[in-house]
Amino acid sequence: MKKLLCCLLLILLSNSVVAKTKEVKDFKCFLKTTKADQIAFYSWPVNKLKLKMAKLPANKVPDRNSGNRAYIKEVVECVGLHETFNTAAGKKLDSLTVR
Repeated sequence: MKKLLCCLLLILLSNSVVAKTKEVKDFKCFLKTTKADQIAFYSWPVNKLKLKMAKLPANKVPDRNSGNRAYIKEVVECVGLHETFNTAAGKKLDSLTVR
């Protein structure tokens, strides 16, 4: 009986850990690009946020004004979609960005 209870407990715990690692959240990132500063929107697994942010530089993003694609030079910060940026420039640009 104890073995059965332990097995059930292990299965329940492993399922909750797997569910948390697969949790996907929407993020907005304040980026410095070759054309201008801009905000881009992404949907990433929560546990891979740092890795995904680190992979962004040198990738292209659509330029919101002319449709030309610019390269990302630097990721200043990424926050949840409904959170506010920490930097003043990020806050200002976020208030001007259409969703």
